Amino acid sequence: MKASRRIDRAACSAVLSACVAQPLASLPLPCPRSRRSPPSRCLHDQRRKLQHGQPNTASRWVLTAGTPDPASGTLLPLLFPPAWTSSWKKPSGRTAMSALEASCRNVERGAKHNRYNHTSAAAAPFPPPGEPEVSTPPTSTSISSVPVSDSGFWRPRRPALSKAELLSFVDPPADGDTVDEHMDFIRDPYMRRYAQAEEPEVVVSRTREDGEYPTWNDIAKADDTVIKLIKELNTTVGMRLRNPNKASAAEVYDIYSQLPGIRMSHVPATLRHQLLKALGMVEKKDAQSMLRYFAVIADVKDGGFNLWMAEWNAAISFAARYVGSSSATEVEAAINLWREMEQEASVKGNSVTFNILFDVASKAGNFTLAEMVYQEMEKRGFRYNRYHHVSLIHFFGLKMDSDGIRAAYQEMVNAGEMIDVVVLNCVMTGFLRCGEEDAAERVYERMQQTYLARLKGVPKKAPVAEATLLTADQTDPTSEASTIASFTSESSSQSNPAEPPAPDEDIYPAPTALDTANFASQKVMTNVLMMLAKVSKGDNTLRASYQHLVPTRPDLATYRILINHYAVRLGDLSTVTRYLSDMRKLRIPLHGAIFLALFKGFAMHGGRMGTGADWSEQRLRSIWSALLKALDDEVEGLYISTWLAMWALRAFDRCSTPEMVFKAYNSLMSRWDPSETEADFTIGVLHSLLKSHRPRPIYKKNNTNQSDTPDGSHEVKGWHAQSGKKPNISQLGSRSFG
Repeated sequence: MKASRRIDRAACSAVLSACVAQPLASLPLPCPRSRRSPPSRCLHDQRRKLQHGQPNTASRWVLTAGTPDPASGTLLPLLFPPAWTSSWKKPSGRTAMSALEASCRNVERGAKHNRYNHTSAAAAPFPPPGEPEVSTPPTSTSISSVPVSDSGFWRPRRPALSKAELLSFVDPPADGDTVDEHMDFIRDPYMRRYAQAEEPEVVVSRTREDGEYPTWNDIAKADDTVIKLIKELNTTVGMRLRNPNKASAAEVYDIYSQLPGIRMSHVPATLRHQLLKALGMVEKKDAQSMLRYFAVIADVKDGGFNLWMAEWNAAISFAARYVGSSSATEVEAAINLWREMEQEASVKGNSVTFNILFDVASKAGNFTLAEMVYQEMEKRGFRYNRYHHVSLIHFFGLKMDSDGIRAAYQEMVNAGEMIDVVVLNCVMTGFLRCGEEDAAERVYERMQQTYLARLKGVPKKAPVAEATLLTADQTDPTSEASTIASFTSESSSQSNPAEPPAPDEDIYPAPTALDTANFASQKVMTNVLMMLAKVSKGDNTLRASYQHLVPTRPDLATYRILINHYAVRLGDLSTVTRYLSDMRKLRIPLHGAIFLALFKGFAMHGGRMGTGADWSEQRLRSIWSALLKALDDEVEGLYISTWLAMWALRAFDRCSTPEMVFKAYNSLMSRWDPSETEADFTIGVLHSLLKSHRPRPIYKKNNTNQSDTPDGSHEVKGWHAQSGKKPNISQLGSRSFG
């Protein structure tokens, strides 16, 4: 049986005080503690004695605790109330400890008691033994009376303070801030002025009213300067949409950039979409056009306006195709824009979106991602169109799978799509990449035969309706068509004695302007071909009649592909000469890409006089004369670029002397107004070429270490440097590239 340690210590303290018991009604509980060991410890000692065969005294202590006789060895009964003493003596099944706990609960529910004080208990008079107990009311001098609280046993009741009194201890915060605001201030470095504040989050509205804001009526309330700029912008954008050659994208952006403040808030909704369409209509995507388009896209997003699906597709196309060859960087940029389009803007991609992603992934060499893009497109239920079939042919060409090219082409024909020169050029490119020149040559010969067979049934003076249908297979004649005749006749006389006849109007009729291979006609032609394929789907007779109108004659892109392969990769001059003759017969205008391919061929396969090389200096000068004449005549589409200048200088360096390289540089700079970056690049190429031909100084043995000679040279470490003729690199001025 265990007893409470607090009660036992109080009992031991009462024994040490040697005082007569106070009336039980006035004694507070619990009694003061003493330093004697509690009876619980004595019980443990008794248990150990029983284990060693000694008599147990624990039960004796419990029995004597219930007797009121002081001679029994304890004063515990005198300290307990009468109710407690009676509970000890009752012959029940409860132990002394349970009786003690029950008594404590009864006292807690009863009247309030006063706290016991050692000093007052020792000074209080106790009645002699045998006299009845008299309850003495507590006084302020004998007992410190503090009310006991109801919240716990023996816990004092203290004066309760209200909320207002508690808040009066500390002054309230000056601005009424909360703890959360101060914690945010600590966590966020922007609020502590360690960084710039975040811009407000703009949520794009989807309502029709917000999508059409601002209207032309809203713009009428603006300033006169803004209204004038908006009208000028509207005129320029409309002109570019009707004819891209009359207004450039740079002109449109310059007018837009003159708007004050938040520029997009001044542009009406209809003009906003036309502006994005005009900036996206570029023939060749480059870094400048990409930056212009994304600057306007950023203004649209900052203004809280939404973008159409076509505008998202144009942005993805700019991010993927603004460089010549795509890499992993462009793939990542396109994927991030696609994710922003579908997750943040909630605009689901269409078949055009997946075709752009497939194209950039395949061109970057990530064929696994390209296959995943097509699988996702099929999972969403998009059907293949003309773009997807052509991209699939190009995909197998990049993988060098010629059988895959044939299967993809066959699938495109079976799907009912129109086959034109673009599709055949893609097939030829794939065959040449796979090394199957014979298959590419068969495709080229078939294209020529089809075109000639179509011209046999055409009368010399066709009606207007028939002439309109034949404009897809015709090109504009140019005055520089005979500038390359010297190179063609010289090379063909050695390789092919049978010189092809001169152009005949009856065999090759003069074309009209609609067959010019410009960007606008290509876009229109692609849309027409997709419409014809959709109309004739399921009707083979109608499809055959439409296919007869589709152009399959070789164009500039065809000869650019062939000349690049045979001139740069193989160095086959005779085949290149034959293709140049075909270009002359078909009246295909000269282009800078043809000159660039020829200069590359001379730079890689050329040789000087006496080496017997086919790519000789005489042929190079003939090509160079044709280029200069075309530049002087200001032929449309022909201009000098850094790549053309670099490969022309390299060609002269390979086939001619350094003096000729220097003369070619002067001829180009007299016809070219380059920027600072282009000029630095070109002169750097020239210095590197001339420095490789600089004669090394010849040193002569001398006894002195270093001295000056009469001719201005130096004697270095016993050797005399004999200077020769002044090199051409010194004629370029004081600027040196090492």
